[in-house]
Amino acid sequence: MIFRVVSIIILTAVLVYLFRKLKPHKITPKNVWQFIKEDFKENLVIAWRIKAVSFFQKAKSITAHLCAALFIILFITAFLPVLFGFHMTGLFMLIHVSTAILLSILLVVFVFLFSNSNQLSLEELQNLVNDYKQKKSIDYQIMLKVLYWLIIVLILPAMLSIILMLYPLFGTDGLEFLADVHRWSVLLLTICVIFVQYYRVLIKKEVHG
Repeated sequence: MIFRVVSIIILTAVLVYLFRKLKPHKITPKNVWQFIKEDFKENLVIAWRIKAVSFFQKAKSITAHLCAALFIILFITAFLPVLFGFHMTGLFMLIHVSTAILLSILLVVFVFLFSNSNQLSLEELQNLVNDYKQKKSIDYQIMLKVLYWLIIVLILPAMLSIILMLYPLFGTDGLEFLADVHRWSVLLLTICVIFVQYYRVLIKKEVHG
């Protein structure tokens, strides 16, 4: 009950806050939805047809967007039951577990493909902190790197908690604790993914106007 109320409040607050931040850039929720649709189409369908792009770049792009698509499925199958006060069972559970297995495999590939390009230097972090303190426009690319590593860190408890629940090592209290770890980790993970989309929309706006 507590998690349901808190998660709804937090996610609603984050979305309202970010859409208000996008308003000065003349970006509406409709624009964001259009960007998401075009983004998935370009990177999951059209990308393979572009001969000028290397296979490595295509693999990176497609892997990232497949991970995003699977995460959306996981979010829907897990959050909708929570939203309406039910436990995840039946078809929702089957889809959730199957998708989670596929996502786990893809995440290994995702980390392998993106870790090098998302390396963070102390100088970049210091510049980010200084820009924030001085209320300057922050570097969106650096923020995406920070979010990448936050996502990697949050994936670990989200996955390990579920794996540990499969073994008869914990009592009722232990299983409930692991379930809570999974829920809150995924909530923070969802917020990070939303912020990734926010900064990607801003970057596209800067590039294309």
